[in-house]
Amino acid sequence: MTPTFPVEARRTVISDTYYATLGRPNVQLIPHAVKGLTTHGAIDANGDQHDLDVIVMATGFDAANYLGNFTVTGEGGVELHEQWAGEPQAFLGLMVPGFPNFFMLYGPNTNSAPLVSFYEAQARFAARAISELRRRHAVQVSPALTRRYNDWLQSRLARTVWAETRSYFQARGGRIVSQWPFNASCYIVATRLSRPVATRYR
Repeated sequence: MTPTFPVEARRTVISDTYYATLGRPNVQLIPHAVKGLTTHGAIDANGDQHDLDVIVMATGFDAANYLGNFTVTGEGGVELHEQWAGEPQAFLGLMVPGFPNFFMLYGPNTNSAPLVSFYEAQARFAARAISELRRRHAVQVSPALTRRYNDWLQSRLARTVWAETRSYFQARGGRIVSQWPFNASCYIVATRLSRPVATRYR
């Protein structure tokens, strides 16, 4: 049960009782996957049956699937998930080229602490851009800027512990799609300085 990956490479278990619980006489650790269920319990990958009173299904979640089943259609009828092709990316986690007037909060690569600071910065960015719609037809971000931003971001993320093991921080192809590699102040400053460069009005 001792992790083989660096601290913080996956979600850290913060508990004073975790290891102590595993050592209790009424606890047995079975280091095998569940192969099937029976009326009395579970069968592990070795074929051994374990009688159980309660089974908790903890199958994880698909954190890299941004927007879930929500459909967003952009210019030319392109659907956002199709454009992402399983590897979500955006400019500052907020805007995607080809999807004018569309903003996300808590989008790709904006998972960090304190989250409230990120939400506030994103809301301010979006509100400023939306205010331009009183005078303009649409607000967009350019593909070139978005590409440069994400290339830079991934180069920084490649130096972190998140790149050293598989986790839900990554898309299926291994791209780190959830984490922000710097502190909240850097992100707040970026959202305040990027609007004139990031957005295109037409």
